[in-house]
Amino acid sequence: MLERTSPKVFSAIRLKFSKMNDVEVLQCIEEHKKHYFTTDAERQELLADLKSVVESDGKLLPVEEYMLRGVEGVIL
Repeated sequence: MLERTSPKVFSAIRLKFSKMNDVEVLQCIEEHKKHYFTTDAERQELLADLKSVVESDGKLLPVEEYMLRGVEGVIL
């Protein structure tokens, strides 16, 4: 997000998310994803980047795999 917004906007978003529960965060992402990732290719790139970070330790735990599938459902 820092690559696509200013530090001020990032801080505001982070503060907003810190006050939400998981379901509210997912709903907010779903409602606003097209403002930050306007094309399917950008959303695919985001998912690939996230997967790369999660797999950086060389293993993918079942909970991480489940999380990735959940995020994929939200952003694509």
